[in-house]
Amino acid sequence: MENSVRVLSTLALAGAVRALAEQYRAKSGARIDADFAPTVRLLERLKGGETADVLILTDEGLAGLVSAGTVLGESRVDLARSWVGLAVAAGQPHPDISTEAALRVTLLAARSVAYSRLGASGIFFAQLIARMGIEKEINARATISPMGFTAERIVTGEADVAARRICC
Repeated sequence: MENSVRVLSTLALAGAVRALAEQYRAKSGARIDADFAPTVRLLERLKGGETADVLILTDEGLAGLVSAGTVLGESRVDLARSWVGLAVAAGQPHPDISTEAALRVTLLAARSVAYSRLGASGIFFAQLIARMGIEKEINARATISPMGFTAERIVTGEADVAARRICC
C-alpha cells in the first residue's frame, strides 16, 4: 500500500502545495493527498472529526487550534506571508489603491467587486468596506462567492475587480 500524507490547506497555498507534491513524492516515496478550502471550512471539518497530517491555515485559525490543544504549538511553522489585494483583468490598468481615498474611488467606480464570503481575504474585505462606510454601496452590486478563487469572476465578466489573497 502506498504511503500518503494527508494535507488540509487554505486555498491561498493550493498552487504551491500542488507544485511541490511531485517533488515530495520523488524524494520520500509518499503521495500528498491534499484538499483545499477556506480556513473557516477547514476548521469546521476539523471540529467535525476530520484529521490530517499537515494543516496549512491562517495564523488566526492555527492559533485557535493551538489554544484548544488540538495542535501542538511547537509544531507550528510560518510558511508564507500573504496580503489582500485587488485583481483586475489582464491588460487593464492597475487600480489606484495607494490611499484610502483612492481605494474608495476605485471600489465605488467598479461595476461589481468580487469577494468570497468564507475566505480570509473576503472576511477581511467585508470588514474593510464596513469600516470605510461603503458596505451598502459595494454589496448592492458585489459578486460574493461562498468560497473559491474570486479572480475567476473577472474572467467570466461578472466583476471588474476582485479582492483576493496574494501569497508569498
